[in-house]
Amino acid sequence: MKKFIIAALMLTASSATFAQFTNGGSKGAAGDNSDYNKVSASFTLGSFSEKIYGSSGDGTGLYGFSVGYSHGFNLSQSLPMFLEVGGEFNFHSGSSKNYMGPGLFSKYLDPEYLESYMERHGDDWMEDITDKFSGEVEDFYEDLDRGETTLTFMNIAVPVNFLYRFDVSEKFSIAPYAGLNLKLNIVGKAKAKGATESSSFFKKDDFKKAGLDEDFAANRFQLGMNLGVNCIINKKFSAGYRFQPDFISYQSYNKNGIDYSTKITNHYFTFGYIF
Repeated sequence: MKKFIIAALMLTASSATFAQFTNGGSKGAAGDNSDYNKVSASFTLGSFSEKIYGSSGDGTGLYGFSVGYSHGFNLSQSLPMFLEVGGEFNFHSGSSKNYMGPGLFSKYLDPEYLESYMERHGDDWMEDITDKFSGEVEDFYEDLDRGETTLTFMNIAVPVNFLYRFDVSEKFSIAPYAGLNLKLNIVGKAKAKGATESSSFFKKDDFKKAGLDEDFAANRFQLGMNLGVNCIINKKFSAGYRFQPDFISYQSYNKNGIDYSTKITNHYFTFGYIF
């Protein structure tokens, strides 16, 4: 999937470069190089994935939306280069039986569970459980009795992107961009099917109540990357795609013999109005 996205962006950029050259001029017919404002709305597809001892299992699919505002600061009088800075609200949610959580994961370190595991797997229990620890995540997951869990996330983000506009015609432009994404996580909840209330990814007391280390709590602040492309139509409307992974994990725990982390990756399909 990632290779396809990168190839598509490279193809878009190369074709747009040729179109810019044939239009003959850095100030294209599609518009001038002045500052601009944009309001946008996005439909998002993503995943919440867990990494256990360096290996990832099947993630939980997320669906959601985003609304935002951005301002494009012109960086050159002669070239359509812009620094686009904005703010956006994001909502993502999804349900899955793939979510394991630190509670079930820590179950493997519980003496009573290990004794039960040995009885079920006979003399090969040590080799078998060592294989699971070393990365056979599919089997590792299958041995656990997991119910369906609904995950809900909300955050406020500040995207900061460098953008270059290629004017293909008087009414159509292509604008690839790349930059950083600064995120403040405001809501993160997990609710098991049949449960009366949700548990928070941020409340350390919720982890303590479950008999877990409070350091399993998620990060409030994250830094990520933006990589995308917009199509600008009739100088006023935009439609585009953005890939947004994070550099900093949502959760990161590595002590007491446990190596556990989580991350959220999203794909944005965006429509905007420029003014």
